[in-house]
Amino acid sequence: MSYFAITSNHPRHVKFLETLYDHIDVPLVIVVDKGPITQEEADYFNSNLSLLHRTNILRCSKHQLHSNFVLQSLSKMDSKVGFVFGAPLLRKEIFELPEYGCVNIHTGMVNHYRGVDSSLWAMHIIIYFRLRQSDIPNMNIINMTYPTLKTSNRTNTKTIVR
Repeated sequence: MSYFAITSNHPRHVKFLETLYDHIDVPLVIVVDKGPITQEEADYFNSNLSLLHRTNILRCSKHQLHSNFVLQSLSKMDSKVGFVFGAPLLRKEIFELPEYGCVNIHTGMVNHYRGVDSSLWAMHIIIYFRLRQSDIPNMNIINMTYPTLKTSNRTNTKTIVR
């Protein structure tokens, strides 16, 4: 099965990319550069930033993410699944490319908590539910985005709270 990943150059996302590489072969990774990285951040996440120099990594800015070059590179993959974490919002032409859709890995509940603080809000919700004696052991969010119909402009999103 063929996969691709779209992520950012931030150490927390590179750390997850390391984990992904440990479990599956990812022939193409699109890395969206989101600005400079401090040594403190790199040290905290203990990321192997040399991964960003592999030959299967295509680096771009957020404005280049939906360019013809990136779209053609992803199209050639004929991927079954795309993994997305730390990337800007994807347009339909990217998330419809893989046969089975894209898996968006996100630390907060999508459509409610976005950006860097999404982890903070996820923790806030965990604390809230634990105070209320709810049985939510942790809050890893996985969203599967797929088209409802090939002719439709709408998409469905399934959210799995684990």
